[in-house]
Amino acid sequence: MDDKRKGEIALRFLKHKLRSDRIRLGLHTRREIGNIAKDIDISAEEAMEFVGLITRELVDEVFPRKNSESEEEFGGAGNPAR
Repeated sequence: MDDKRKGEIALRFLKHKLRSDRIRLGLHTRREIGNIAKDIDISAEEAMEFVGLITRELVDEVFPRKNSESEEEFGGAGNPAR
């Protein structure tokens, strides 16, 4: 099995685990990600980026965007209405 396939499988396992265990976010989240990054020997910045991407993918699965009209209704993708 090549590294690319191992990565694909690992990502599927991770997403499955996060879906079943639920994603918990709180004041400790950034520190916890940083600690895990240190334990697995990757940069905290890279870990934060990865976790952010995966979290957004999972949220998008639950709350998919309907179309561009929805984004405009709420102020556009980069400019949320407040």
